[in-house]
Amino acid sequence: MVNAFTPITLKKRMNRTSAGIDTMSIADLSYHVLHVSAKTNWSFVRVRMQNGPTGWGECSLNGWETLQRAFADTWWPALTGRNVNEVADVAALCTIHLHGR
Repeated sequence: MVNAFTPITLKKRMNRTSAGIDTMSIADLSYHVLHVSAKTNWSFVRVRMQNGPTGWGECSLNGWETLQRAFADTWWPALTGRNVNEVADVAALCTIHLHGR
């Protein structure tokens, strides 16, 4: 699956305010699980931007869906409303929180 938010596409789309185009702020995120079989679940994250685009990413880790949802519920409020330029800062906070660095 191709993710719409790869570093290359983000680099092309970020900092457009100088051209009069809104920057890409995250409007909302959602976590989805598709039950494929008794032994298989696929997990997806949907990211919707305030200026319209929506991207999907696959994050399957079979058997860990409950933990993935809890992680999402914990950190997504920190991401919502942020510009994609700032997401790396939040990712660093997640690492510090999880690993105590």
